[in-house]
Amino acid sequence: MKLKEIIEKLQLKVLTGQDKLDVEVTGGYTSDLLSDVIANSK
Repeated sequence: MKLKEIIEKLQLKVLTGQDKLDVEVTGGYTSDLLSDVIANSK
């Protein structure tokens, strides 16, 4: 799937990097900040 397809499906607004919209996306990562803080706290 191309980056521009993801942007269209999620109704996102591109602020910069329009020259990279034809890049093929093969994976991704998502998280929330609180989970990261809890998982990495000492």
